[in-house]
Amino acid sequence: SVFKAAGHNVPVAWTCSEIETNDPMLAGRVYAAQDVAEGKRAEYRIRYLARIDPLTMVPNRMQFQLLLQRAISNARRNRTALALLYVDVVQFKVINDSLGHDAGDQLLIQIAERLRGQVRSTDTAARIGGDEFILLFEEIPDLDRIIEIADRLLEVFSEPFLIDGNEVTSTASIGIIDGATGY
Repeated sequence: SVFKAAGHNVPVAWTCSEIETNDPMLAGRVYAAQDVAEGKRAEYRIRYLARIDPLTMVPNRMQFQLLLQRAISNARRNRTALALLYVDVVQFKVINDSLGHDAGDQLLIQIAERLRGQVRSTDTAARIGGDEFILLFEEIPDLDRIIEIADRLLEVFSEPFLIDGNEVTSTASIGIIDGATGY
């Protein structure tokens, strides 16, 4: 239930107890409400973290699988094509080992931001493993458009990444699965 207090909705849990007495003047019920907002926030946070990679803040592998299933269903129903672009960060292990795990984490965060900047609101950029990302593009007209997207993604890696004040370069390997042509 929701209780309105000072103009704000507050989620509450209600309990009711019967007052057992022989005195009719004291007979009745006692109602109690407990604010459950903090529990609701914690529950929401747990559900959110189960779907989102906590480092990069993009969907994780489990959430991506759900989004992919939905995208395949939509593509079949609407007779449209979709494409998956698998992005593997080349030399990530070398960067991570030589500059440290914090630097590796910063690099992954920046890569996720750049990849997310290359997808439409209807598409998905997800982290599915250590240095592996996958991008899901829905309603893609043809293979030429997918190749343009892949080329644009490779350009994302042409600019150096700024890690702890140092410029770090990295490249990516991109694999394409085109739902329209099967490449």
